[in-house]
Amino acid sequence: QGSQRLQVSRGLSRETHTTIMAVEFDGGVVIGADSRTTTGAYIRIYRQPTDKLTPIHERIFCCRSGSAADTQAIADAVTYQLGFHSIELDEAPLVQTAASLFREMCYRYREELMAGIIVAGWDPRRGGQVYTVPVGGMMTRQPVSVGGSGSSYIYGYVDSNYKAGMSKEECLKFTTRAHTHSQTHTHSQTHTRAHTRTLSHTHTHTYAVVMGGTKLFKTKL
Repeated sequence: QGSQRLQVSRGLSRETHTTIMAVEFDGGVVIGADSRTTTGAYIRIYRQPTDKLTPIHERIFCCRSGSAADTQAIADAVTYQLGFHSIELDEAPLVQTAASLFREMCYRYREELMAGIIVAGWDPRRGGQVYTVPVGGMMTRQPVSVGGSGSSYIYGYVDSNYKAGMSKEECLKFTTRAHTHSQTHTHSQTHTRAHTRTLSHTHTHTYAVVMGGTKLFKTKL
């Protein structure tokens, strides 16, 4: 109906080829994701794209891969818990705390849920941070992280092109090019969106959220 009209294309496999990515830079993080969802062997692409970048707190986001329903349920639960935690402390929560909550949820329900999460954000204690919480519920901090079934196409690109100490602009280009490379191999349409803190957006080539210090940078790729 209208902007929600559905386009369906026959896929070659049952995978969505989801690609999620996060990169730390001095003062914040850049995160990115495609917008595809599937059912069975069909790739469903909505004109209103699926947003796999979910705000958990004011300066903390997660990138979701796996079952859309499972990852959204986990993100909702963590958002609820983190909100209470922030109220009790009377201060903004740490990114590591959010990642630890995701790890606990993913481990506790590892037999029932399929969820791979990247948690990224900024806090005054450790600055920009990226934590990987893969299926099964472990947690590790990394300067750059990729996930989803489509990420297998870009591991070589990431290894060859990532450089420690990249600027915000370099991280944006790095993330955009990585997603473009992934899309070339997965042969399917994606949408892009750049978010501000208020989650207003413009459509470009990759979802991008840039978080740094006390504000979110609105960036059109």
